[in-house]
Amino acid sequence: MKRVLLLPELTALVERIQQRGGPHDSILATLVPRHYQFLETMNKDGWIVLNTANWSVEDTVNVIRSKIL
Repeated sequence: MKRVLLLPELTALVERIQQRGGPHDSILATLVPRHYQFLETMNKDGWIVLNTANWSVEDTVNVIRSKIL
């Protein structure tokens, strides 16, 4: 089994959430930094960690496929 962690830069993720403008996105945008504190310190041995901050969905899928196939 391969584990993939999509981990865009925090600022990029918060911007994406704010741009969506969903009903709960303002709350989500304030909670994301807390989760990043955990993600930054977690053991990532055995994980494929990808900074997807500047990638399209298609780019992300292509890179994941190239890493796991």
